[in-house]
Amino acid sequence: MIRIREDVRFAREGDGGVLLDLAKNRFFDLNATGADIWQHVLAGASVDQIVAVLSQETMTSPAVIEKAVGEFLQTLDSLGLVIVGKTEPTSERSCHA
Repeated sequence: MIRIREDVRFAREGDGGVLLDLAKNRFFDLNATGADIWQHVLAGASVDQIVAVLSQETMTSPAVIEKAVGEFLQTLDSLGLVIVGKTEPTSERSCHA
């Protein structure tokens, strides 16, 4: 399960996007792939669902996609933007629009 912190916002920008961390007054640029992954997270997709869709769309091995998606989400988790695979505290929401 992937949960987005309630103080994180996303804006599409060109082919990519920007994540805004309102709590720490930071922003992060996303390339097109990162923005696509984020959109799937917003829609409530699981890691397996994201991997399946991106693998099919890019005609890339699921193992390669799974590694890239996992690394991306772990980076977001380490930055405090999402919570990956942990129990949900009451102050977190499952997604933002």
